[in-house]
Amino acid sequence: MPFSPLVSAALALFLLAGTPPGPDPDPGPDPTPDPWGGEITGHVLEDGTSHPVAHALVWFEEEGRIATWTRTGEDGSFTLDHPGPRLRGLRGPDRQMIRVVAPDHIPVTHSFGWPCAPESYGPGRCPAEVDVRMQPMALDPDDSAPTCRVQGTVLFGDRVVNDARIRMDAHGLEATSDDQGRYTLEDVPAGFSVQQAAAIGFHQNERPVVVACPASDPVVTVDVAFTLMPLSHPAPAPHPDSTRKRP
Repeated sequence: MPFSPLVSAALALFLLAGTPPGPDPDPGPDPTPDPWGGEITGHVLEDGTSHPVAHALVWFEEEGRIATWTRTGEDGSFTLDHPGPRLRGLRGPDRQMIRVVAPDHIPVTHSFGWPCAPESYGPGRCPAEVDVRMQPMALDPDDSAPTCRVQGTVLFGDRVVNDARIRMDAHGLEATSDDQGRYTLEDVPAGFSVQQAAAIGFHQNERPVVVACPASDPVVTVDVAFTLMPLSHPAPAPHPDSTRKRP
């Protein structure tokens, strides 16, 4: 049974982008440490059965940027260590948001209230415990998952990087960027995966990618651009990437 337009649209919307921020200039000693950092811990469970959802991708967004991401364990548990919103004041934000994607489940955006005041746990420690429920995707067992073509570009600033190696280890897929920095991965199954990009003289970069392949249009091009940093710079933080569908 093909994905419904709603589910296909939801998967496409969950292909998010973020550009890893560069190092902040040194502001000197901070006499008022940010009290809103800490850990987000919890479980991802299947709605109705409470079965754990293993290997789901969970990420935390801060001011529209990807702060950190992780995967759930076999028991559905996850831990996100994050710096907290960069706020200076008496109150932190009223709501926070995490996003979750997993194979054969409908993506989830989960909003929750921040549980503590600045003095509750000491500077820099404001833990939150969150349980997320996911609805399984109804698929006909006789239908095989659709596949897509994934293309992208490997960059260093405004320059392209050729001979970079692109991998999707979970699917045994691999490609090499050409003279224009372009690469193509064929027959990528719909769902989520993690892509890695590496080149000589650069840090390896990786990011989770959600690929939406509507059964009505199985050859969908998904652009995934990697920005590599030279070894002389700090390694970039991984984050989900953008996608756009091409005719």
